[in-house]
Amino acid sequence: MTEDRRVIWRMGEGPQPFARVVSVLSSPSPDPSGKRRPASRSLVLEAFDGCDAMGVAKWVVMGPPAVPKRWMGVVGRLLGDYSRLVSPREDLGLCREELLRLLRATAVRRGEFTFTAGGRGTILIDIKRAALSGRGHRLLGMLLWDEVERLGSVDCVAGAALGGCSLASSVSLVAPRPLDVLYVRSRAKGHGTGQQVEGDIPRSGSPVVLLEDVVRTGSSVLAAASALQNAGLRLVGVLVVVDRQEGGLGRIAEALSILPRSLFTMRDLVSPEEA
Repeated sequence: MTEDRRVIWRMGEGPQPFARVVSVLSSPSPDPSGKRRPASRSLVLEAFDGCDAMGVAKWVVMGPPAVPKRWMGVVGRLLGDYSRLVSPREDLGLCREELLRLLRATAVRRGEFTFTAGGRGTILIDIKRAALSGRGHRLLGMLLWDEVERLGSVDCVAGAALGGCSLASSVSLVAPRPLDVLYVRSRAKGHGTGQQVEGDIPRSGSPVVLLEDVVRTGSSVLAAASALQNAGLRLVGVLVVVDRQEGGLGRIAEALSILPRSLFTMRDLVSPEEA
């Protein structure tokens, strides 16, 4: 197989665009009898410099002023074939180090705080500033998606309100295949549909992974897990960004018979004396 690649549209200024559309002419090798097989031409969207090809494609289809109209339909057709959206995979070890620096700089607050599940403390871990920043959102998505992949095939990811919701969306954004998102409210709505689980709930028995930003006692995760199970879904994993190491993960494991995983612990963010 030989390929002839030709760039037909570049997005971004300078020698390295942030994305480009490439026309690829693939010429298969002759079959065993020596007969040549016909060549085929396809289009591929490649993203660079940390950009996500799927996100770029969706942006193009929305038709911002910088995009010529003729490319909206071309890229829209690429969205129907995820194999033609290419994002070079970033080094996850470097991503983890970068995210840890971001969390240390923005997520640790010191003072007198009352926690959601009760009790008081002098250190609050709030990752929302990092999670809702452009770069932090992508870093979390890539690292959590790597963990989701290890759990096998899942139909959707669910975020426990409020902190887990952006995490679920970030994972869906970077996933190389369509991945639905569910948001789990802390309690059912008292109006409208009265739902506790928001989103397109898949068929009964479908596997789902639950995401949470910070775990202390584990109570919010257990409440969200119960809501997902009541909706007929099969919980196959629990992923947490920061474990405060106050017994929450152990309670989750005991109650759900699932081994929850965290990207970081309290000791990663603060000094040993504070942890």
